[in-house]
Amino acid sequence: MRLVSFAAALLGALASFIVSAQDDSMMMTTDDDDLTTLLSTTSNMMQTVNYTDPYDGSDMMGYSMVPADNKDKDKRPIVVILPDWSGVDEYEQTRAAMLADQGYIAFAASIYDVNNQNPESFDDRISQTGLYRGNLALYNARIAAAIEQASMIPGADPSKGVAIIGYCFGGSGALNYALSGETGADAAVAFHGGLSNVASDFNKTVASQVLIVSGGEDGQDSTADIKLMETALNNGGNLWEIQRYSDVEHGFTDIFSSRYNAYVEERSWPSTIKFLQETFQEIGLAPSIPKELTGEAFAYSDPADGSDLNGYVAVPEGDGPFPAVVIIHNADGINEYEETRAQMLTEMGFVGFAADIYGPMMAEVDMTNRTELFGMLNSYRNDIDLFVQRIDAAVKAAADHPSVDADKIAIIGYCFGGTGVINYALTGRSEARAIASFHGGLSKRAPLGGKVHVKMMIASGGEDDAASDIEDLELAMKEGQAPAWEYTRYHGVLHSFTEWAREDRYNLHADVRSWEAMENFFRTAFSENSVVETDMLPTTMPTMAEVTFAPTDVMMEETAVPTTTTPTAMPTSDDSEIEEEEVLLAGDDTTSAATAMSNRVVAMAMGLMAAVVGISLA
Repeated sequence: MRLVSFAAALLGALASFIVSAQDDSMMMTTDDDDLTTLLSTTSNMMQTVNYTDPYDGSDMMGYSMVPADNKDKDKRPIVVILPDWSGVDEYEQTRAAMLADQGYIAFAASIYDVNNQNPESFDDRISQTGLYRGNLALYNARIAAAIEQASMIPGADPSKGVAIIGYCFGGSGALNYALSGETGADAAVAFHGGLSNVASDFNKTVASQVLIVSGGEDGQDSTADIKLMETALNNGGNLWEIQRYSDVEHGFTDIFSSRYNAYVEERSWPSTIKFLQETFQEIGLAPSIPKELTGEAFAYSDPADGSDLNGYVAVPEGDGPFPAVVIIHNADGINEYEETRAQMLTEMGFVGFAADIYGPMMAEVDMTNRTELFGMLNSYRNDIDLFVQRIDAAVKAAADHPSVDADKIAIIGYCFGGTGVINYALTGRSEARAIASFHGGLSKRAPLGGKVHVKMMIASGGEDDAASDIEDLELAMKEGQAPAWEYTRYHGVLHSFTEWAREDRYNLHADVRSWEAMENFFRTAFSENSVVETDMLPTTMPTMAEVTFAPTDVMMEETAVPTTTTPTAMPTSDDSEIEEEEVLLAGDDTTSAATAMSNRVVAMAMGLMAAVVGISLA
């Protein structure tokens, strides 16, 4: 505990330093080596790699990073990092260190040749990005050469898996590489990848599993771009997943930028690591279905009309009060499925409270008769006020339970219940902190009824809700000024994808990943802080060592340097985005320099805090 207190004090001291640094911004300057100096170590594990792209003979340079515990040269998967438009710098090097911390051979690869490694001016960056966006063969060749070089790093084994992760310019490059039918990567991940710069009409088989992380306020990732991307990925035929977060601008992962969004970092980075682990078959997925149900029936009433309702409650072991999650059932009412979900919630430290929506009406219906069942279902679906009234009653009953912290309540819903929890949010209710909707039938939701007061998470199947439905819901969440929203779309996933008894519809990948996302989403919603701390940021940055790898043993056929298309100007809609990014990256303004330095210190502080806490708990 003393170590935890020390870490907290250290974080406070660093925060004070940040404030001081910002106050003194007019006197402050930064140096390119700041981060390396602050976070240097004697491990000397990062190396500069010089190589040649056989496609056109260009001299290239990148940075390799291997896990600190890889002394025996264990064979490991490879992750190649594709940079944003400023080229490989300390940001990509930091991401390489983070990936090495996760046990991967990481290679931060330049797309530009050594003569244009880090273009500084706006015009130079426009020229370089236009060159490669206008010549897909050249861009893909750069990625292929980087993968080839990464495969020669001691300990690298491409048979264990290869992934490419791209940011901004690199993100669009990763997507174009996958969509154009290239086969060198098992996974392609794009963060704020500028979807408007990705060709969506390749109609090629996609060899890579694809993860896209997108910002709701990113001018280069419109909802129309998301719809086109879904179509292109569906045509490609491989697994894909699209995550989209509210109030997030382009460049939101850059820990050295004022655009950095710590909340989305905490949500998206661990999810990305899990995505890679699953793709590389390092982990197996399985729902955490409990062997025993320890909950009990719970009778309560709807105070609005006096209806008697019969719920089910499961309480974690230990002393409360605990946060609670209210479960809104699917079409056939509370049964073993909802009771099992309630039990699973106790493993997270939450009270699971399965709510009764139908009440006395259920006793009058033959649940095996679909006509009668859907007649009852539609009586609530068509009466939004009554539907939300029943949810209100459940939230109140959960809040009154002696084991529940009444200030920390969230709601989840499945199918019929998934629609209900969206209706709860869109009609302006505020008694719960957050909702999560699973396969919620978005076409049947209520219209926006005013300001949205709860955080919203949507898990949607790519073969269930139409892309236009998620587009319309995003607009409603924005217009309702929801405090936070996010949604994830899963490839090839049908309605009822979380119901393990439905073998024709159950999807293990979507079920496990959406359940984990829900837990993290609620923990953040219940936290006094806006961000739940993680140890994903590296605590150290290694010193550099110059090394040139031997050329590959495979002789490449000499290829004439192609005549490239004239560098194209970026679309008009992108110019303001790029111009803004240029201002942030330039570092000429002393205030921007202070902000950049502050973010560096924040990153270091988070890493140190996590490391010390980890030691204290060991």
